[in-house]
Amino acid sequence: MYAAGPVAAPLVLLVPVLVLHGAEDRVVDRDAATHHVASIPGAKADWWAGIGHLPFAEDPGRFNSTLLRFARHCAARHRAADRERMSR
Repeated sequence: MYAAGPVAAPLVLLVPVLVLHGAEDRVVDRDAATHHVASIPGAKADWWAGIGHLPFAEDPGRFNSTLLRFARHCAARHRAADRERMSR
């Protein structure tokens, strides 16, 4: 339970991170999700009103489109970084 306090992240993530969190989630406390987003450099968060613990099941269309948009954004940034490295 998060009430015991946040736990330091044991590793550094080298991949893009998107946290999708339902505002009605009764399993994972919003403060815990906020802490993790703040602890991971470059992490993005999307807070969904009216959604609980399972956004992928509660609103699969929105979940899929959000995940696809995030993946496309990450791929575009990766391609731009590759082009920048190649031009040096």
